[in-house]
Amino acid sequence: MKPVLGREFQSGDDRPGAAPVVLLSYGNWQRWFGGDRVLGKSLDISGRSFTIIGVLPRTFRFYEAAGLYTPLGLGADEMQARGAHSIRVIGRLKPGITVEQARAEMITIAHNLAKEYPATNLGTSVEVMGLRDYLVQDTRPALFVLMGAVVFVFLIACVNVANLLLARGAARAREMAMRAALGAKWSRLIRQLLTESVVLAIVAGCLAVPICFWASGGLGRLLPEDRREMLSVVVDGRVLAATLLCSVVAGIAFGLVPAFRASRQDLTETLKSGKTSTEPTDSRFRGALMLAEVALALMLLSGAGLMLRSIHNLLDVNAGFDSSHLLSMHLALSERKYEKPAELSNFIDAALQRIEVVPGVDTAAAATWMPFRSEAWLDSIYIEGQPFPGPGSSRRFITTSLAQLSLARCGFRC
Repeated sequence: MKPVLGREFQSGDDRPGAAPVVLLSYGNWQRWFGGDRVLGKSLDISGRSFTIIGVLPRTFRFYEAAGLYTPLGLGADEMQARGAHSIRVIGRLKPGITVEQARAEMITIAHNLAKEYPATNLGTSVEVMGLRDYLVQDTRPALFVLMGAVVFVFLIACVNVANLLLARGAARAREMAMRAALGAKWSRLIRQLLTESVVLAIVAGCLAVPICFWASGGLGRLLPEDRREMLSVVVDGRVLAATLLCSVVAGIAFGLVPAFRASRQDLTETLKSGKTSTEPTDSRFRGALMLAEVALALMLLSGAGLMLRSIHNLLDVNAGFDSSHLLSMHLALSERKYEKPAELSNFIDAALQRIEVVPGVDTAAAATWMPFRSEAWLDSIYIEGQPFPGPGSSRRFITTSLAQLSLARCGFRC
């Protein structure tokens, strides 16, 4: 994606000794610089001076929300450190190559590396999946449940409209019979009734568009906070096209019933009495529609009740600790300023001491990640009291996620 200002990264920007450069997101460019031309200006990041080389477009999305983008900038010694397995890679597949093929090839490469470098690569492998699958894997079940609820509501509305159209068709029976008696073909009358039902459906779809724009903001808040930037919920041309298609299909499907029913009525009986002939099939069909509407409504209510009960049960699960009156914060400290572990430890100790003297605070603590958070990044778990495991040992576990490792988290009880 071409930047709106300047250039994108080049291969030379990531070589050891290259001048530090940075790309700005469109939002930070507007907030920090008011949209001015910033190419060549310096920006201090973690104690280092970076040169701004470009501004990304407004529509640019990455798998993690960020306002600044810099090259990886590994040094020569870091490039040779085979024991570091913390870099995540996003690639574009060649045309005709599937994710399964890429996964098989990467596993083969990892297996060969384990043979060549057993001290650092034995017992490790790779996982390859589509970026979209990774981003939506936590929210996919909830989105499918929500889609199912929408479909149920849509079907209930369609069945209700079909019943109303049948009732309206019965009221217009004498009018349709008079038109047919004056020479109008039933095919033309069916087209007229279908046109009326489709226009009604399209008008209803157009009225729903403002509601879609209003509800999209609330739906976006249901997504995980760290993925809202990439999985932003917007109403675009595809959504509007789908709305129009559903409206037209519903208008045709549920407008055919009263249209064909009107074509089957007895003209003589209708013109004499002003009413349609009473047939058992009519009552059975309208009864079936009402039964379907009630059944769909009960299914929707039952599903909603089960979801609420599941949420209540999840909230009642004993986590093993009391989370009431507990607050947390995230600290992203400069790696350049706190380069040594002792400097980082001293800062955290000083921060905890100052937090503990705040009125209303009982205790304070620090950790590398919070419990039950999916972005926790954990490497090399060893069991206390057990021999130090060797390469490839089953007692060594490595779990990674796409979220950045937090340097410290402080929690305090009020």
